[in-house]
Amino acid sequence: SAGLPVIAPEIGCLTSYLRRDFAVTFDVSNPRGLDGALIEASNRIVGDAEARERAKGFARGLDSNAMSALFRRQLAARARNESACQE
Repeated sequence: SAGLPVIAPEIGCLTSYLRRDFAVTFDVSNPRGLDGALIEASNRIVGDAEARERAKGFARGLDSNAMSALFRRQLAARARNESACQE
């Protein structure tokens, strides 16, 4: 989250890292999924100073190198039609 509330697709193991108190996720198979997530975020977390503080606290606890490695593995696994979440 880099310390900011986020909107993210529900892919791979990404949703296991994000928490509802500062993130909104959406189903990529739903053509209106992103639209719905933007509306939900604008109603629930945009401008919410507490959500931003929760996101900052979450980001402080993450190892950015480990997260980058996880995302690279997930992209490679996705290309092979697998999941890197179990690694």
